[in-house]
Amino acid sequence: VTNPTESNSSVVLVPSGVCGEHGRCYSLAGGGFRCSCEPGYTGRDCHTDIDDCSSSPCLNGGECVDQVNGFRCICPVGFAGDLCEVDHDHCNPNPCENGANCFNTQQDYYCHCPEDWQGKNCSSPRNQCNNPPCQVIDSCSVTNPTESNSSVVLVPSGVCGEHGRCYSLAGGGFRCSCEPGYTGRDCHTDIDDCSSSPCLNGGECVDQVNGFRCICPVGFAGDLCEVDHDHCNPNPCENGANCFNTQQDYYCHCPEDWQGKNCSSPRNQCNNPPCQVIDSCSVTNPTES
Repeated sequence: VTNPTESNSSVVLVPSGVCGEHGRCYSLAGGGFRCSCEPGYTGRDCHTDIDDCSSSPCLNGGECVDQVNGFRCICPVGFAGDLCEVDHDHCNPNPCENGANCFNTQQDYYCHCPEDWQGKNCSSPRNQCNNPPCQVIDSCSVTNPTESNSSVVLVPSGVCGEHGRCYSLAGGGFRCSCEPGYTGRDCHTDIDDCSSSPCLNGGECVDQVNGFRCICPVGFAGDLCEVDHDHCNPNPCENGANCFNTQQDYYCHCPEDWQGKNCSSPRNQCNNPPCQVIDSCSVTNPTES
């Protein structure tokens, strides 16, 4: 459109804004127009973010998170890759020794050792005094000869592993006091802090050592996903537009005659003279001076 200035008859050519912030306008014969949308947007006025998760691209149970012109996959335990397509099995081949069971985790593995073995791969004997001249002092400590002479050195027996402290009991017994987050006779078992389903409103619980983390669905926040983070309450959209809540923002679906973040700008900037429509993609407006 064209508009004369307030002080003189000159005009300034400005975009009509019919295609919004994410589109480029092309005039067509007969006064029509066509919007060419930026990657990731679609619709007549390029206001609609394309749902890149609609085709369910994430494999092996991965969770798809839609982004502008793309997506991100949150992979379950044991899988990796952009699409969770890599079966990242740390237990194949089995690194655990002496008949230990291997448990695959997201970034590592865990060996559940038999009673007589310990260590990352269950390769170290739990009782370090199976062969003389080693001597058991109590269940928590042993003496071993040094390599250079016959003197002995008091060393921990390691019966409680890396995550426990050993206390000797009467009669040669022992008790393991476990670090926070671990349990079991030998403190090798990571406590499942997600067993009580602490995450609210459909949040996904991720177990950690002595704690957990909640991955919240769209519209919720907080440590337990307890906060209903509704960006549409109160409704920021104007002129009768519908508000759609997203994880970190909101989207206003504007009526035909309005545009902008909150649908507060008229799509047709030439409703009042002396504004003049040049074509569907441009108008002339008066300058402020």
